[in-house]
Amino acid sequence: MKKRIIAASIIVLIAAVVVAIAVIAPRNLAIGDISQTNGGQGEADGGGGGDSAGAGGDAAGGRKQLRIFTLDKELEVIIKQYVKMHPEFDYDIVCRENDIDFFYDLNYSLQNIESTDVDLYCVPAVYAQWYIKGDYSRFASTYEELGIDVGPALEKADIPHEIVDAGTRPDGELIALPFKKNINLFMYRRSIAKDVWGTDDPDKIADIIGAGTGKWDGFLKAAQTLKEHGCYMLPDCQKLSGLVTTGISEDMLANGSYDVDPKWVEYMDISKHLLDKGFAKNTLPWTEEWIGNLNGKGDKPVFAAFIGDNHIRELSDLLKSRDGEWAVCLPPVSVDTGFYTGFEDMDHYTGIMVNKNSPNKDALGPLIEWITLDCSKTGLQYSLANDTFYSRAGGDEQRKYGGKRSVVSGTVLKNTNNANAFLGGQNINTLIYEALQTPAGKHHAPGMELFRLWYYETEAYLRGEKDRQTAFADYIKAAKEYEQSSRDMLQVNGFHYSADGRLYSLIGSRELNVYSYDGVLPELIKEYVRSHPEFNFKVNWYHYALVDDFYTLGAINDNLHSSSGEVVDIYCIPNVYSHEYIKGEYAKHASTYRELGIDIDTALQKADIPQYVIDAGTNPAGEVIALPYQAGVNVFMYRHSIAKDVWGTDDPDRIAEIIGSGTGKWDRFLEAAQTLKEHGCYIVPGYRDISEMIDTGITGSGRAADSGFGINPMWEEFMDVSKQMRDKGYINDKRWWSEEWTDALKGKADKPVFGAVMPFEYLESLARSDYYLKSTAGDWAVCVPPFKTKAGFYTGIMVNKDSPNKRALKPLVEWLTLDCSQEGLQYRLTNDTLFAKDSQTHQNYGGKKAVVCGTILRNTNCSIDFLGGQDINPVIYDALNTPTGTHEHYGLEGAVSGHWLDKTAAYINEEVDKETAIAGLADAAKESERLYKSLLDQYGVSFLLP
Repeated sequence: MKKRIIAASIIVLIAAVVVAIAVIAPRNLAIGDISQTNGGQGEADGGGGGDSAGAGGDAAGGRKQLRIFTLDKELEVIIKQYVKMHPEFDYDIVCRENDIDFFYDLNYSLQNIESTDVDLYCVPAVYAQWYIKGDYSRFASTYEELGIDVGPALEKADIPHEIVDAGTRPDGELIALPFKKNINLFMYRRSIAKDVWGTDDPDKIADIIGAGTGKWDGFLKAAQTLKEHGCYMLPDCQKLSGLVTTGISEDMLANGSYDVDPKWVEYMDISKHLLDKGFAKNTLPWTEEWIGNLNGKGDKPVFAAFIGDNHIRELSDLLKSRDGEWAVCLPPVSVDTGFYTGFEDMDHYTGIMVNKNSPNKDALGPLIEWITLDCSKTGLQYSLANDTFYSRAGGDEQRKYGGKRSVVSGTVLKNTNNANAFLGGQNINTLIYEALQTPAGKHHAPGMELFRLWYYETEAYLRGEKDRQTAFADYIKAAKEYEQSSRDMLQVNGFHYSADGRLYSLIGSRELNVYSYDGVLPELIKEYVRSHPEFNFKVNWYHYALVDDFYTLGAINDNLHSSSGEVVDIYCIPNVYSHEYIKGEYAKHASTYRELGIDIDTALQKADIPQYVIDAGTNPAGEVIALPYQAGVNVFMYRHSIAKDVWGTDDPDRIAEIIGSGTGKWDRFLEAAQTLKEHGCYIVPGYRDISEMIDTGITGSGRAADSGFGINPMWEEFMDVSKQMRDKGYINDKRWWSEEWTDALKGKADKPVFGAVMPFEYLESLARSDYYLKSTAGDWAVCVPPFKTKAGFYTGIMVNKDSPNKRALKPLVEWLTLDCSQEGLQYRLTNDTLFAKDSQTHQNYGGKKAVVCGTILRNTNCSIDFLGGQDINPVIYDALNTPTGTHEHYGLEGAVSGHWLDKTAAYINEEVDKETAIAGLADAAKESERLYKSLLDQYGVSFLLP
């Protein structure tokens, strides 16, 4: 049984576009199709538009491609069927459906005259005000320009004026028409109608309930009569919400007015009246109980229900025992439900539009006319209305889209009999035609999201959970809270509100190529674009992780001085390769921050950037060319409860002192481990948890060279300490980030575990996931570990000195790295105000972050619930000052340190002695260097070896 929590008629379109979106992740799509690329490999189904050929170009099989942006899945099916029916229309159909960058890429492609990524497009009806009536209407080809004789075609097809007007842009030109339309109906029991009024004739019942009058008095009078005959009028009141106009004026949005529309208040009051008078039940629509009520089950018979005509097929299956017992007429209030497929609760669309810059525009007239205006027996709408289109296809398409359908052509409706056995042979096409001729408000309008909030308050009021006054007040409060998140959602999709409430394009025709191993950086830049509409770039992210990481390095190398569209603008690479890009020969390719127009000396002082961060990003000439935004420091994370039990305090300063924070020595840490052992605890799960404190740098005698391998003394000391800790029972041997490791930190191992050392950035994963440590939230704190070792993530942000966009990048780079104001990135990261709280982006990248700006760290409170409300900024600030080295995970250093940890494990587990372990490390290091040299040679970046 299909169960719906709320009526389909109130499902929110904007939310549908955003919520249905998949989690943001690297995608294998080609440049020009979305804002990220991973090696130019197209998706297997072409859904992302990732094919290498342009829309008008030849595909691999020699056929041309027709690219469609649509959230209406049926449109793709229809056009593919048209291709089969018309061999001369020799196109492969590439359909871009729902993903996170749908509107972002659509808007960009429409504005870019050279783009061939969009031929046809169809967007949710709630966006019609911008794509048909607003600024974006200029990107659509008129139907006249497609070669359609619009005037005669409209007259012949008898398209309702309301639909024509809805698809007409401000200059009077038609640019969009739908082929399907759904209407609201009042479905009633014939037997009850006869018993109560002596007739079941739809025209008579329509008169009795006041169908199409826009008033409820006749309906309420009929409900009273039904009550006197022992019947309910309706099984629910929720469905009344689908008869409400939800439009909110731009002026109202701009002025911040949240006055409740009188029609919305009427809906609340009518619903309350129906319940209080016993005219309606309050059953949840589409539940078993609701279906049972319609089947005659319950304390009293139910006369009718408000439905969409698209629900008739489904209800005929659910109410089979009462075939022929039902009839339909129009409801008291006429509301345009939008272009609705009838198969997905959220599919409401505008008409079909053609990009005026489509290279295939001249060939598309016949297709568009066949879909929208052809009223002949070979046209789409006739075959849909007669159920001959999908009956030929069969299979899943027939099951999903089949049955006699409602269309917009009056000529087809008047000449087709949609008699339905479930409705006693009633032909509903006459009703559909009548409804389409009747002017109506719009249910799926720009105020839909606010109406959803009003609906929730109405439901709470009807359930008796709050009084009417409280419901009003709570709605206004919720509406105000929604305003900013609504604007953020629109900005995600490429729109921006001006000061007067108008929407205009956020995305320009300029492209910004970002080559970055840091996957968050492109999202940060997009946020900058959204909050700075004058910086109207489309952001292309290049990272070829699905090929391998060296490919990205090669691509950067190839495109630093390229004249192609893939020239590097901004780049960010693993820290392990910074020696050549910042300190070596390739530093010459980076623009200095001073050349970007940044007053670097003043900005550094004002932001209080740690000196070692500045030094790391300074080229041999003494100029800053790279600065990061994230701290990348290691912390010691420990349990509050264990600290109190063992030392009588959980204060981070005291625990820091106990473990020897920042001393660069092991003695206090080992003493703490002994004390914990005496209290039946491990200090950390295993040796791997303290390895993050060790500098992995391979320099001088530490490198695997022909002259031999000399182990770093700090590494050897770590081996000894690890062996000692294992032998004395201070640690167990849990594999880092394994299920056993997680259980140990949760307290589910053989003995409780006090803490672990890790990059602060990893805490976010631990805190959010039930699999990790969400269940222990609040029982953790952090302090600086004994060794202040930096986590080797990424270099700072660099700008190609040959970037064609270099002159425009100063404000962006400064915002990312040096802006310590409340509007700067780092302030917003540490306070978690960058991404809208209810957005998918926040779900993926939100949370309070550790940054490098000392001014922000000293002047803001970054309390973390997972850490019991601890303000992490003092710890981060301390860790950022005078670090003792870097622990790398990338490159040759990462590979050799990985071998070192493997050999350490073998040594502490007494599988080999220390000398054998070190000798084995030397051999593994030499082999790693050989392999890395081969790989880097392959991509032309062998200069990156240390």
